[in-house]
Amino acid sequence: MFWSVNGRARSHESIRMGKKAKVRDLSRREPDGEQIAAALELLTSKDSADATVALLGAAYVDNGLRRAILHELKNKGRQRELFDGESAPFVTFAAKIKVAHAMGIIDDEDRKRLELIRHIRNAVAHAIWAVTFDTPEVADELDSMNLENWVMVRDESFNRRQTYGALCFWYWLRFIAHGIDFKAIGVAVREFVEKMNMVFDGMQKFADEVNASISQYQTKALAGSQGESTGSGD
Repeated sequence: MFWSVNGRARSHESIRMGKKAKVRDLSRREPDGEQIAAALELLTSKDSADATVALLGAAYVDNGLRRAILHELKNKGRQRELFDGESAPFVTFAAKIKVAHAMGIIDDEDRKRLELIRHIRNAVAHAIWAVTFDTPEVADELDSMNLENWVMVRDESFNRRQTYGALCFWYWLRFIAHGIDFKAIGVAVREFVEKMNMVFDGMQKFADEVNASISQYQTKALAGSQGESTGSGD
């Protein structure tokens, strides 16, 4: 994470070296929770600009791929050498897609979708006229993917731009969770719940026994009181 006391974000390297963060550092900055929430809003809002969604969505996928690939690396100390700098082997979006596919992080269908995201990003960023999600070539390729039947975080009213944005954000979530064994976590949680249920069952049984003892005591006390009352009447 990148922070400074006056609210301006700075990279760890800049802070360590006593340097002011530069524009080129912004692409390596990890988002905080507020920025992630704002990004999701931008990516899925009906009012967002096409260029904003195309570029921001692809940037999130790129960031997620970097995290997933890094998780698979044995020597994480080589992160800068592999990902940063113009000649770094994994610096480009295209290279990350290829490496992730080779590592088994993504399958063939994922690769097709990510390549489409990359192509749309490139068209929007580099064309010298306004490419939108309604541009025929973009619309045709998006429609051919049938994304509306696949995207997990999508509202039925989403248009192409919103579906693309939701797809990018979903991939980012998936990639940052790469390596987490959710099945094992689920089993552990289930076992914990079962044990807690056993504890609660035991507590309930104990409570029932206590209540039964109290009831028996009250019954005996009441019978004794009635006996004393009858004896005093004689």
